[in-house]
Amino acid sequence: MNHQPISTPSQAALDLADLLELRQRQIRRGNTFLTLGALVALVSWFTLPEGIRLATRGGVNAQAGWLFIAISSFAIAAAAAVILAGVRCRRAGLSGSMTPASQHGKANSRFDHVPGSPPASSNAPLNWTGSTLH
Repeated sequence: MNHQPISTPSQAALDLADLLELRQRQIRRGNTFLTLGALVALVSWFTLPEGIRLATRGGVNAQAGWLFIAISSFAIAAAAAVILAGVRCRRAGLSGSMTPASQHGKANSRFDHVPGSPPASSNAPLNWTGSTLH
């Protein structure tokens, strides 16, 4: 006989509390990523024109201008990646489901299956080659 341990209500409550804490942590992490990404994007968005201005003037400041342009461009791209990671963390925390099939854009094997229906037949469909409408 295969006996499985019976979970007590306190264990179930603990598991639920852990799951709730995990979701709250993901939401907080997402908010942190969104805030940091927005700040980095904002700062680099305003330093990029200054770098362009310095680079077009020429002289000694031209190299500093090109450095500003390079750093600002990289920072804007990095900020976009951080914002995307923040959105994904928040979505995972708010969705309530941790399975990959429940994520947006992922295949869900339970979607096409109707409970109580027979499994799909492995027989090939009828051959309609050469049929015409009359």
